[in-house]
Amino acid sequence: MQKIRVGLQMISVKDFQPPIPTQEVMAERRDEAYKLDANVGEGVQDVPRIIEACKESGVKWIIVEHMEKEHYEDSVAAVAVSLRNIRKYL
Repeated sequence: MQKIRVGLQMISVKDFQPPIPTQEVMAERRDEAYKLDANVGEGVQDVPRIIEACKESGVKWIIVEHMEKEHYEDSVAAVAVSLRNIRKYL
């Protein structure tokens, strides 16, 4: 985002349980990588830094990326937690 700065309207934010999955894990072991999914703000992403970069870049929309999985009792509630965590830094 720091390189683009102008014209960036939206970003997609996703979080993971530690450790941060590599591109190899994401591409080759997709099902395993999905199990590392976490609510935004409850994983390894530096959410305060991401939000600050969004503010500096003029981002208007922050999209929460959430994997649909069996272990979420309520996917809508999981996204609500992510949004609540993001709003702490807006």
